[in-house]
Amino acid sequence: MSGRRLYVAAACPKDGRCAWSWRLVTPGEGFQDATGGEAWASPYRLHLLALVDALERVPQETELTVVTTDQLLVDVLDRYLEDWARTGLRKQTNQDLIASLLPWVGLLKGERLTSRTGDPHAKDCKKHAKEASPRVELVKVAPGPVQVRDDVQVVAWTDGGSRTNPVPSGWGALIVHLATS
Repeated sequence: MSGRRLYVAAACPKDGRCAWSWRLVTPGEGFQDATGGEAWASPYRLHLLALVDALERVPQETELTVVTTDQLLVDVLDRYLEDWARTGLRKQTNQDLIASLLPWVGLLKGERLTSRTGDPHAKDCKKHAKEASPRVELVKVAPGPVQVRDDVQVVAWTDGGSRTNPVPSGWGALIVHLATS
């Protein structure tokens, strides 16, 4: 592996304004940073978003060590990605992002850091993700059907309320599966 290290970090506050950050460190050349976000995303998805965004800016033949606190991402890079490239991504979550990593098989290596590392690049990367989270826009999704498979349509309605906050309160959901054929 080359000396290039790509740090990825995520921040997921309780308000749903989730953000990611990456820092690419190239020995002798310095580093570059970027941030972004996605409302209500999981930390794993945020790490993948950061990784894909960074890889879009790096020549594909470049070897990289991806540095993260997310063990799942390290496992994907070091154990699963090669198998998925060979066998396909059947029922894999975040297929849109994982598929973007397939051309990088053999060029990416994961390295897991503990959350209390003294690495200044890791600290800066995490700080940038936290600073970016207030800028993430929370978008309301319009109600409507969601296409799960070609032969099934799922429609969900939800509501909640409280007359005398904080109690009593309640919520409800109705999920209907409709055959399309």
